[in-house]
Amino acid sequence: MPTISTTYCVDASVVGRIITGSGGTDFDRLLARWQDDPVHLIAPSLLGYEVANTLHKKRKQGLSGNQAALALGLMVKLNIEIVQDMQLHSSAVAVARELNLPAAYDAHYLALSLARGARFLTSDLRLFNTVSHRYDWLEYIQPQD
Repeated sequence: MPTISTTYCVDASVVGRIITGSGGTDFDRLLARWQDDPVHLIAPSLLGYEVANTLHKKRKQGLSGNQAALALGLMVKLNIEIVQDMQLHSSAVAVARELNLPAAYDAHYLALSLARGARFLTSDLRLFNTVSHRYDWLEYIQPQD
């Protein structure tokens, strides 16, 4: 069994695209790379709520109930460590304030990355552009919508 080499904090923009197959070939390659060279994936508990909301929106746009269930099953197979830590909320508020973010949601992912020394992977260009000048451990993966 290969050893885990890297820890990534993944946000809902990445996970939602992977599990629905809506990101394009770069996301398919990313998933294949993770299968060949295992990584440790982490996310704050917020991830589940955000992904459920994404699937709800996609259901309103025509995604079937079966497709949504398959997508949730794929999310489980990604084996993401969901971190539920009350201290993370305080850290997220501090990060949001420090970076002048409009809300603290994204700051939870950033705070978790900071706490665990993990790279942060997002396909949220607005977030990436807002904070990449500050943190060199952010990675952006571009969706092919």
